[in-house]
Amino acid sequence: MSDEDRFPSIYERYMPLLRTIAGSRGIPYDEIDDIVQEAFVSYYRHYPLTWEDSRIQGYLSRIVRNLCTDYQRRNRPGRSGRAALSELAGQWAEVSRRKDPLAILLERQEYQAVAGALASMKKDWAAVMFLYVVEERPISEVSEILGISEAACRMRLCRGRRYLRRQLGRKPQRRR
Repeated sequence: MSDEDRFPSIYERYMPLLRTIAGSRGIPYDEIDDIVQEAFVSYYRHYPLTWEDSRIQGYLSRIVRNLCTDYQRRNRPGRSGRAALSELAGQWAEVSRRKDPLAILLERQEYQAVAGALASMKKDWAAVMFLYVVEERPISEVSEILGISEAACRMRLCRGRRYLRRQLGRKPQRRR
């Protein structure tokens, strides 16, 4: 059976299941089909169609769950850069408990300077910086989440870094 024949059969077999998963994860009815389609496209791009059914089902389910999580994060009411920065502050405080008081004070001052600079930069740049640097997502995923090209994503990241360097008064390190 060729890939052209396999894909429609995989689609027909797993589409109802994936729709159910997306619906149970709180995705609005109008958005479910978009997420399911995105899951099939992602699977088709990255995984073989010749795997056994249980493995295909597992991967498709995982992709839909991840896409639902991304959707919920993108559309969370009241989610702003400041809320995300406060979460980062909590994580920073947890790590800081293991260090001496002077190091903690210096880290807090540095954190406040970085948080202030992030809060004052353009929202487009800050969104890319947060997703790429803080959440450690790859450029391809950041560009998908924000709905921009990878080139635009890289440019915003570059401009955001440059802005942070200027705001924090640091000179860029030269590459060797």
